[in-house]
Amino acid sequence: MKVGISMRLKISNLAQIKDAEIEERQLVLIVGDNGSGKTLLLETVFLIKYLYQEIVDNFIKKYLKESSKNISLDFDWDRVNNQLKSIKEDQLKKIPDIELNVKIEDKEGLNELFQQEIKAAHDGILNKVNTDILFEEQSSFDFSLEDLPEAQQEFNLHLEMFTQYRTLVGTIYRNKGDLYYERFVLITYDELDDIEGSDLNVLNLKGFRTMRSNIEDKIKTCVLKVLFKSYFSKGGALFLPSERNIFMDNALRKASLNSLHSDKIKHRYSESLFYSAYLSYKDHAEQFVNIFRTIGEDLASLFDGKLKYSEDGEIESICKSDGTIVRRELFSTKQSRTIPFLLIHDPFEDYKQIVIEEPEAHLSIKSMSDFLFYIFSLLKSVDNVFLTTHSDVFFSRINNELVKDENIDVKVYELKTVGLFSTLEEVSRTEYGYSIQLFSNELNKLYDETIKIQQSIN
Repeated sequence: MKVGISMRLKISNLAQIKDAEIEERQLVLIVGDNGSGKTLLLETVFLIKYLYQEIVDNFIKKYLKESSKNISLDFDWDRVNNQLKSIKEDQLKKIPDIELNVKIEDKEGLNELFQQEIKAAHDGILNKVNTDILFEEQSSFDFSLEDLPEAQQEFNLHLEMFTQYRTLVGTIYRNKGDLYYERFVLITYDELDDIEGSDLNVLNLKGFRTMRSNIEDKIKTCVLKVLFKSYFSKGGALFLPSERNIFMDNALRKASLNSLHSDKIKHRYSESLFYSAYLSYKDHAEQFVNIFRTIGEDLASLFDGKLKYSEDGEIESICKSDGTIVRRELFSTKQSRTIPFLLIHDPFEDYKQIVIEEPEAHLSIKSMSDFLFYIFSLLKSVDNVFLTTHSDVFFSRINNELVKDENIDVKVYELKTVGLFSTLEEVSRTEYGYSIQLFSNELNKLYDETIKIQQSIN
């Protein structure tokens, strides 16, 4: 079954980018010169992903409404029943995995409908890229999706459950150990009020048929999401764009709903995503200040001290280990550069895809290493990290980490510029990692120039 594969996108004539083919991995690294189109490429990828996610969601709702009976589920209802009996418990309670056997009676029809839905959306998405990314009514831009997922007639998935706060939560995994999953609420305690004993095995209980049907519908929805939506989405996406690197701290403070939605101001797509994420974070921080006082050790180390918050949840200072207080206005470049990374750890969001453009910007070589350590730690908690860079030093450090750990699932690309146009090329791994032509050419030129100057002096 072609399921669980990642999106592979081909594009052509995207402004200065003549050709590109990009495939998602645990880590995606794009290297290119200034103006080669790194931001443009990632903005396009994520807009296409977002639009198709909505399309697939609507497709799944429509299909289940009309053809839900084509999908049958075979799993241990007794275990679900036993957990419902203890759902009043507020503490976290993990339930062992349930093997979920899924049968699709008309898999050819399902696959054909999915293909038709994707094809029908092409022109509308193309127009959105023109208007939202390129700021044009029309262009010669085009794109295609490769290796779309297909469902088999019968397959197995894994269902995990846990109870917490009088809610039974389910998680469906493609394969045990895979990063991609769909989490959903199976049932809440309030839904059980009219059913004495919550015994799903007694068919004459009031509301039983509706309850079991509702639970199965939720499971079927998530099964189809694992089959089809996982191609486009591995969870929420956070975009930390390079345009915000130099004056990131000021940008954070000035971000407002008025500027975000003003008809007179045109924001790049990456900037709009960032502003929306920050405003959401700020709103959460103002309402739940105490929850935001603790951040992960890896991120906290980048601040070189403990963050202090104002009553409205705004960061106002850092308390260093020796007790020195550093006000936000006096933060170092590294500390100011770290603030946007707090958005990744918003406890009310579930970001699984993180785009970090030029994380090395305006940092010393030592600070680059500190940031890189944090970025690689992110790979343990999110599904995808996308990085762009044009720094040979930063790339060399990344390359060293990739050489040391061959288990990192990575794709390395170089945007090569010739004249006015650029082309995205995948870089093959060698015994010593990855070699970038841009860096090799420029460093060779620098070496030759240095030798000539030294020889002229002698």
